[in-house]
Amino acid sequence: MNQNQFRVQFSNCQEIQDIGESLVFQQSQFLKMINELNKNGDVIQLDMKKEEFNNIVAFMIQIKETLKGQEHQIFNNIENIKATEQFKDLFKDMQEKQVLPLLSLAEYLDIPNLIILLAAQYSCLIKDQPASINNWNY
Repeated sequence: MNQNQFRVQFSNCQEIQDIGESLVFQQSQFLKMINELNKNGDVIQLDMKKEEFNNIVAFMIQIKETLKGQEHQIFNNIENIKATEQFKDLFKDMQEKQVLPLLSLAEYLDIPNLIILLAAQYSCLIKDQPASINNWNY
């Protein structure tokens, strides 16, 4: 079996896809752990849709392009990076409802740096909005 192969089946399609070379696989602690345990090279069924995987791949490629050359400092000092133009460009036009699904996927796949980045953005989006509780039902 090719060492870089990691064959998966997404929850919404029958097709088997090799994601061993993908940016997501390279960064995902969860997928790497599964790969180490999967000595026979079995097809792994992921609890995510193919479109969700493609969205997170596209977003990670965008991060890589936008923050090229600064990777080493990004996650060491998240407060400073949040103020930079690149960070603002990365999340330009993104709202809570777009960030939260990506954050959920990053948590599912256990991609620590991406979790930090998305959580920082999510907190930026919601910090100015007062929390409210509607409809207490007892």
